[in-house]
Amino acid sequence: MLPFIKALWGPKAIHRLDMAMGTVVTQLVHGKGAREAVEATAKELRRLEKLLSFHDPDSDINKINASAGLKPTSVHPDVISALNIALRVSELSLGAFDVTVGPLVRLWDFRSRHPTLPDIGDIEAGLALVDYTSIDMTAEPPMVYVSSPGQSIDLGGVAKGHVTDRMGQVLGAHGVRSACLNLGGNVLVIGVKPDGKLWEVGLQHPAGEQGKYFAVVLAADKSIVTSGVYERYFEFAGEKYHHIIDPRTGWPAESGVFSATIVGESSALADAVATAVLVMGLEQGIELVRRLGLEAVVVTADNRIYATDGLADAIHFVQGLSPCLI
Repeated sequence: MLPFIKALWGPKAIHRLDMAMGTVVTQLVHGKGAREAVEATAKELRRLEKLLSFHDPDSDINKINASAGLKPTSVHPDVISALNIALRVSELSLGAFDVTVGPLVRLWDFRSRHPTLPDIGDIEAGLALVDYTSIDMTAEPPMVYVSSPGQSIDLGGVAKGHVTDRMGQVLGAHGVRSACLNLGGNVLVIGVKPDGKLWEVGLQHPAGEQGKYFAVVLAADKSIVTSGVYERYFEFAGEKYHHIIDPRTGWPAESGVFSATIVGESSALADAVATAVLVMGLEQGIELVRRLGLEAVVVTADNRIYATDGLADAIHFVQGLSPCLI
C-alpha cells in the first residue's frame, strides 16, 4: 500500500496511489476532510475487490462460479448491483457483451508470462457455455444461480466501473465536492476543480505512446471511461492478440474499433458499454450508446476519430485532427 502524498494543490488536497484490480488507482481529493474521505474510499476499494475479482478464488463471483449448475449462492448486494448492469448491457448488445464469458477468458491467459493460443476445440467448448440468459438472481435475499456446470461469470467489463461509482458515493458521503478518481481508465470527476474550472480528462491515443493524448474532455460530475485493444495484449508467431474477447467467436474482437471512450453518469454502465462498442463496431456501438443516452468518442483501426454530437462543446482535439461528429 503506497503512502499518502501531500499534493501540490494546497494543504487541503490529498493525492493517493494504490494498486488494486490489476491497475493503478489514483485519487485527487480536495477540501476539508479529504484525508478521512480518501482513507474511507481505500477501504471500500479493497472490500469490493474481494467481492468482485475473477481471479480471487474466495470472491463472491467465484463462489457463484464454483456452484454453477449445483445451487444458488448467497452474495453481497453489490454483486447484484454490478450484475444488473452487466446483464442489461448483455441483453441490449445482443450478446456482444456477455457477462458469462468467463470460460473463454480463462483460455486466453493474458496474465501468463508465456501466453499461447488456445486450442480450437477448447474455444468451441467454451462458446457452448457462454449464455447470459442462464443467470437467475434475487435481490431479497441476494442470491445468484448459473444454470450449467462449467459456466462462469466474469465481471471484468463492469467491476472497475462499479467500484469507481461506489468510491464516488463514499466521497460524497464525506462531504467531498471536488475530486478526480482514476481506476485504470475509469475516470470519475466530482464537481469542478477548486478554481471553479471544469476537470480536463485526456484521452490516450491507441496508436501513440503512453501519456500522448489526442483529445481532452471537459467535465463535471461525470464518468469518462476508456477501453481499448492496446491496453493488454501478447504477440504470438508475429501476430498481436488483445484482451477484448468477442463472446460470440471466442477470439479477440475484430470490429475495426481500437478504442472507445464513453461519457455518462454511471461509471459501471460506461465501463460495460465501452467494452461492448469494441466488440460491436462503430455503427452498432454508437447506436447502443445513443439508446442509453450516453456520449462516445471512438477511434477506429484506420485512425479515424468519431465523436457523438453531444460532446461538441465538451471536447477539445489536438490541433491537426479533424474528428467526425456523428
